[in-house]
Amino acid sequence: KELEKSWQQESQERMALFASYELYSTIELEEMLNTALARLPEKIRIVFEKNRFEGMTYNEIASEQDISVKTVEAYMTKALKQLRIELKDYLPLILLLLS
Repeated sequence: KELEKSWQQESQERMALFASYELYSTIELEEMLNTALARLPEKIRIVFEKNRFEGMTYNEIASEQDISVKTVEAYMTKALKQLRIELKDYLPLILLLLS
């Protein structure tokens, strides 16, 4: 019984450690994403954030920003290309973070 209790306690400690590592990793990923977003030109960043974080459609963004839908498309293409380059080593993890 004592051995079983010790094993359970070790297991709980490992899970707590894993949870804290997971939290740290999430924070670190968010910081990397925010840094990469900050490097985008302002207009491109705004369009990207409105679409990906606020859930606005291209038409809604175009209307609000007083630009064409084609410009929104071009900005999104540029943003995604730049983010893909900057975050290539972390992309799968960041995709999990954003989902």
